[in-house]
Amino acid sequence: MPHADGGLTDCANLSNRQPHPRGDNWAARAWPWQRGLVAGQDPDSSPTLSIAQRVLESLAAEATARLATAELITHPGERGRARESILGTYLREIVPAGYDIETGFIIDAVGGQSLQQDLIIVRHDYHPVFKVGGVSFFPVEAVAAVLEVKSSLNGQTIDDALRNSASVKQLDRTAAGKNYLVVGGAGGVPAGPVKPETHEHQVFSLIVAAKSSAQSDTLMAHLRTHLAGQPRRAWPNFIAVAAEFSIGYNSAIRSDQMNAEGLRYFSQALSPTNLDPLVDLALELWSFLRVSPVVDIQPFNYVPGSMTGISQPFTTES
Repeated sequence: MPHADGGLTDCANLSNRQPHPRGDNWAARAWPWQRGLVAGQDPDSSPTLSIAQRVLESLAAEATARLATAELITHPGERGRARESILGTYLREIVPAGYDIETGFIIDAVGGQSLQQDLIIVRHDYHPVFKVGGVSFFPVEAVAAVLEVKSSLNGQTIDDALRNSASVKQLDRTAAGKNYLVVGGAGGVPAGPVKPETHEHQVFSLIVAAKSSAQSDTLMAHLRTHLAGQPRRAWPNFIAVAAEFSIGYNSAIRSDQMNAEGLRYFSQALSPTNLDPLVDLALELWSFLRVSPVVDIQPFNYVPGSMTGISQPFTTES
């Protein structure tokens, strides 16, 4: 599957869902991530390079260098923790103050539990966290995004990352249809039901690797095979390999798998206007967090409470 066309890969047979129609003006939309710095150009001479982009490019370069240095750690567990710390520090720069970046497991109100997640972006101002011996369990209503972090991306590691991602995506954020959205945060007003098939109502899933040990075409083909027959809402939203490439979807929002017509591959080798993959990753997360709604958590959905008691009526005073 050549990428000479800009990295497009057809996705028509990956799911039983019918393709979602796009607006008439979709083809005319400017792709914001393509307005970048031309390779080799003096940053001070580029009128299109914003301060935000300069900061993100600098932070991404630092994170990429630190990820490479982390490979010097010989203990696998400590090496993994170092990678998670490096990416958590990088993403902390763009994650709003209303969120924490944690690690642990995610649960739902109907008994579901995810596999362990490397990084969890979770609201800290509305929902509780349950801890057992230092291990955290986060209600899925509180979770906005998850990141699976790998040392190297290949067929085996991407399968593992996809399984971890799907274990979160398949949790029930609706609490069997009882949950609703809230406008205004704590003390806000209900704003309609949670819709599992709506991109913004889902948990956002990212896969990040320090490097790739497989060709991009091989990974794309492997990804197509893995996604075939899986429900779209279980698919990851964006994949990035530091300093190499990223993979999203061919849709108006490139991390929106629900409306995708194909996979899409990006690298700076394809076009000098493409950005560093870690910058693209940060932009996708930033874009999602700004529209991710607050999902109300009803305590009695998780813990029914005591129902059997002895009633005593009030006496009527004379």
